[in-house]
Amino acid sequence: MGSMTSPAIYNRLRDRKRATLAENLQGAAEDMPIVVGCPSCKMGIQRILMELHDKHDVMHTVEYLAEALDGPKWKKLLKKAAKAARVRS
Repeated sequence: MGSMTSPAIYNRLRDRKRATLAENLQGAAEDMPIVVGCPSCKMGIQRILMELHDKHDVMHTVEYLAEALDGPKWKKLLKKAAKAARVRS
């Protein structure tokens, strides 16, 4: 929405994010995720990383915590638990 309502401001913010990410990710391990708290920011940062040809994962805080607690198969476990909860109700 920001790009549609205030493109000049949005473009300046995006350029600043791009420069900051490029600087901060130099030498960072590729398996280190970038954790964000906003779904919109997740998409924007993913786009910036594609432009920078960077392979870091961008994860929402909830995704990061779920993976930390339940491992890489957390999505399957969540779907299974949701399905079981529907059956019981």
